[in-house]
Amino acid sequence: QPFFIDDLEDAGFNIIAPLVPFYLLQENGFKLLQENASGILLDPPAPLQLVADYQFNNNLIDDVGGNNGTGTNISYNVGDNGNEVVFNGSSSFVEIPDNDAFTFTDGVNDLPFRMELVVKLNSNTQQYLINKRIPGNFEWQLIQNGNSFQIFIGNKNASSVLFSVVNFNYTQGEYYNIIVEYDGSKTQNGLTISVDGVSNTPNPSNPSYLGMENTVSPVFIGRSGNGGRYLNGAISQIKVYK
Repeated sequence: QPFFIDDLEDAGFNIIAPLVPFYLLQENGFKLLQENASGILLDPPAPLQLVADYQFNNNLIDDVGGNNGTGTNISYNVGDNGNEVVFNGSSSFVEIPDNDAFTFTDGVNDLPFRMELVVKLNSNTQQYLINKRIPGNFEWQLIQNGNSFQIFIGNKNASSVLFSVVNFNYTQGEYYNIIVEYDGSKTQNGLTISVDGVSNTPNPSNPSYLGMENTVSPVFIGRSGNGGRYLNGAISQIKVYK
């Protein structure tokens, strides 16, 4: 059972300051608890687990989940950031079969996730880096649009979405470290994106957002799942946590 300050005082402890946060005494030690808005103590969320890891060592192997990709007109290179898969900007892409490792909902609630990418850009047009969408089956997309990176999540027909945008200074051939994080809260500020450690500015709220849906869409790297918007550049790492 949770215990409070009065419990410690009754046990003979001298309390000189309020205890924040709260802890739960277990046989193997103390467990940190969180307090919600109603003052009810809750277990903290479980830490995210690495569910997909692509290092592109002359292959499209997922070193963690076994969700290997199939490439079309791609090549491999050893660049300034190590091994990388290269996209020609006109016909190159990677397709990964649909798997729940890349779906961030349990059917009712959105689930927290984190995505990490290292990307080299040879163009600052609109390009799709990675996305899980085909016509009528949208889940999420991470794109470059000029001098910004943009993450979108939404329902199946993309009529209800959250998005986050971070600006950057484009330099041809430069590598960019992108991190996307979502806390599963269905709030606009719960979805963040950063590039090289610089985060997005706060987003306007979207009270009409309904949540994500689990679709049959594969994952596409280097182009839109709807076709087109090919990436001209390279990717040297993709990691997904959920």
